[in-house]
Amino acid sequence: MTDQYAMTPKQALAMIEGTGVEDPAKLIRDHAAAGLIRSYAQLQVTIAPDGGRHEVRGGKVQPATWERVVAAGADADVWSGGTVRLVGSDLIGGTPAIHVTGVTFHLSDIERLANQQRPSVEGGKPQQNVSVAPNESGEDQGPTQKSARQKRPQPDPTAIQPGAILCTIKQAGEALGIGRTKVNELMTSGRLIRKRIDGGVRIEVASVRSLAEISD
Repeated sequence: MTDQYAMTPKQALAMIEGTGVEDPAKLIRDHAAAGLIRSYAQLQVTIAPDGGRHEVRGGKVQPATWERVVAAGADADVWSGGTVRLVGSDLIGGTPAIHVTGVTFHLSDIERLANQQRPSVEGGKPQQNVSVAPNESGEDQGPTQKSARQKRPQPDPTAIQPGAILCTIKQAGEALGIGRTKVNELMTSGRLIRKRIDGGVRIEVASVRSLAEISD
């Protein structure tokens, strides 16, 4: 694909985040896994259980690969521009390992997804959500406006079990009251310490507690 149609992961996140979506990373990766967004990689290396390697440069990242990324919770390196490493099976004929480096997204696909998240417009103004509130007699008083955006999540100290050493990305986000994008940023910066286990990503609970200034 030509550069004029390529959008970096950070640019894609910024565009979707600008629509008010709480977790743009989840929205993008889920659509990519469903084949609704085209994505490409500078380099994809497939490593068979017998050690055979196959390299593709500038090729399309298949939805099946994204499904594995989602299942493994291994997309943090996508957004930082690094290499996503999916662990394969050691059995002959099993699932191969895949290394995906330098992911980009098709510009028009991200723009279309962003437009789908924006409220519909009527007369050039965003359409507001309304509901009808009854008065004491049960009659309608007319529309009352509701906020189009959901409230930000609140920290949940019960999201991580007492005594746990590692937790999932979701649990860390719930404990801190932040979305997936912010968790990814904190992992990339090293403020949340991540560990790769069997192709998945876990976060050290101690780093979550340190960030939240929680003491045992």
